[in-house]
Amino acid sequence: MDQTVPFHDIQDFIRHEEAKLSPKVQRLLASSTSESSDANGNENEFHTLDMGFARFRKAVRATPGLGPVKSPDPTWEELATYYTSQLEAPLFPVQQAPIIQGNVLTAPRIVQAYIPQSFRAVRHEPQERHYGDDLYWAQFSKRTDLGRFLLLWLTSATSLATPLVILAPPGAGKTLLSRILAAHLSSSSVFRPIRIALGDVDAKATIQDQIEEQIRIDTGRKLDWGSLSRSVRNHFPVVLLDGMNELLGANEKVFRDYPEKALRFQELEASLARPVRVILTSRTEVIDRADIPPGAVVLRLEPFDESQRTHWMRLWNRTNRLFFKTTGIHPLVPPENPAVLQLTETPLFLALLAVFDADGNPLQGCGALTRAGLLQQITQRFVAGTLPRGQLESTHLEMQKLGAAALGMFHRRAMSIRSDQLELDAHLLIPEEPSGELDRTVPTEPVTGAVPILEKLFFVNVTDKGEKGRPAVISREKESLRSYSFWHSLFGEFLTADFILRMTWNEATRLHRERRGRNRTQRKRAEERFTQPAHTPELWLASLIQTPLFDRPGILSMMRERMKTLLVPEKGERGVSLTQEEFLGTLDEMIQGQLHWILQGNTPPPLMTGTRGEWLQPLPLLGYLAIYSLNLIILRSVLDARPWIFDEAAHAGQEDGTPAWERLTYLWRSWFTGERLSRLRGILQTRRQEGCIHIQARPLFSCVRSVRGLKAYQELARVLADDDATRLATLALERSDLLEAGA
Repeated sequence: MDQTVPFHDIQDFIRHEEAKLSPKVQRLLASSTSESSDANGNENEFHTLDMGFARFRKAVRATPGLGPVKSPDPTWEELATYYTSQLEAPLFPVQQAPIIQGNVLTAPRIVQAYIPQSFRAVRHEPQERHYGDDLYWAQFSKRTDLGRFLLLWLTSATSLATPLVILAPPGAGKTLLSRILAAHLSSSSVFRPIRIALGDVDAKATIQDQIEEQIRIDTGRKLDWGSLSRSVRNHFPVVLLDGMNELLGANEKVFRDYPEKALRFQELEASLARPVRVILTSRTEVIDRADIPPGAVVLRLEPFDESQRTHWMRLWNRTNRLFFKTTGIHPLVPPENPAVLQLTETPLFLALLAVFDADGNPLQGCGALTRAGLLQQITQRFVAGTLPRGQLESTHLEMQKLGAAALGMFHRRAMSIRSDQLELDAHLLIPEEPSGELDRTVPTEPVTGAVPILEKLFFVNVTDKGEKGRPAVISREKESLRSYSFWHSLFGEFLTADFILRMTWNEATRLHRERRGRNRTQRKRAEERFTQPAHTPELWLASLIQTPLFDRPGILSMMRERMKTLLVPEKGERGVSLTQEEFLGTLDEMIQGQLHWILQGNTPPPLMTGTRGEWLQPLPLLGYLAIYSLNLIILRSVLDARPWIFDEAAHAGQEDGTPAWERLTYLWRSWFTGERLSRLRGILQTRRQEGCIHIQARPLFSCVRSVRGLKAYQELARVLADDDATRLATLALERSDLLEAGA
């Protein structure tokens, strides 16, 4: 695309680029957007859907190259074979196929189930930083010709100058699209794609090193990117960098400038006469933290419309017609329930609803189902299915083990966890004796019992170092180097949120019960548990002292949704023992007691000083205290829609000392950079009133873009309720604006 073409008008771009294509390719692209009618003259929307991107594949194969390739490196053919084989895999990679009533559900193949979504696109300008805002995208027209647009972009001049950034919310199909593109592009003699799963490679490495690492993983070949790209000089190499948001968990600095690194990689390759196209994918809600190069194309995938989800459900029902006939369960027909219909707009949740409904058609009476509620039902049903008859009460213990694995990944900022890491975490995250009402007094397995449950669930991938370095599904007998990951990161976010929330509920329930007991010694121990550092439960500390929660808004959103169902008794429970008000009141006392020793005490818990065994990542005491105190406040704020009040008088120190809230904020400033800490404004809103700080979680959590300089100081002062600093920063900014206007 020439720089003179106004990209805000996509239709102009399409006309400009389509004129350059051969007549055959133009006809194929036109057929992908044609409309058809049934015998009565009514438009048949399903015929316009390019299922599996089949028409896109034909157009790709008909695209002419720039010249012959004498002897391409055989690695390209191996990659093409690998990508094509992936499309024949089931939609969800089953470790153990979902079994319901003794019958196995069948997942459609990826190439069958992929339905191109509608999209909106814009050419990035430096001042535009609203890609996480639906209102911003509403000003651009929605289109249904995704395959057409992608092929035109790939053959345009702009694709050699800047990367394409594809955005979508969690579960909306970014990774599926990248896999489809890798397979279909490699089926032609023109394009040479390489797909890099950024969650599987070294986040801090250069893009060239990441490419070479991924090739070793996929083919077992150790080679140099330069020689590989030179072997297809007359073709179109395409680098698909999938999951840029995963870099945010590994290293935020890497994430921020990663799109610019992609641009510099393109510029370097072009200077060496090895031009390359680059496509990046990322979650929508975090992209405003990244620095996108000016002129880059930003494309957002839209939710499924009625025709897309209806077509998907027809495919599901057809694939599992034998299952429905054998079991007597009705095929998937979602109820006229607004909450369920909203979930069907996301491909991942549509697939999970299909699996969920196959177990007795519970969708018809599920009520206001949320994302967290659906994931809870899915995990609990299939965990219960792994247990012997009569042991359903053990479900909560098994859920705790799953949560421990998820929390271990969260603390390590990783997408998987090895069995040896699970062993390391188990002594803290899986207690030997259940505590609290929700734990249920059941026989406890050894701490290593976390491993068997992970190998039995269809939403857990179990991999190992296969031959030539390629990850492969391992045998049950082999015990070394096992690695566990979830089918989708949303499972990890939900299980992390569920683990922390259950742990919090259990501790509050236990404290509430013991303080009202008749045993004086037990009552005294209960009072000391959250006022004396040495007696603070280690499971509680281990969950909250390592990693700041504000880095992962997705976990906080899941926690808020899960809180809505926490008071509803689940199957196998004896009922809940606290009302919501009792729970929040007890939690207030727990948090206030912890903040008091942080502000006034001088003897931290043994877990923070390294005297209680190994831990994930040893931090200075300052880091533990800063992360822990901030997590406590975030946790309490997220669990209640009303403001939480921090009373400085309750933590008053010496007469001439700094006020308690300022001591806390100075502690946070001493550990986190101002730029990073200012991102709290996407999570919390605060205000000071008469010696009290009113802290309230925002209705929607977001990863707001970092700001720098004086603006960062102003934003940080606002979110920390530092009124004096806010006024000073505001005056300084106003003066700066006046000086610029005068100049």
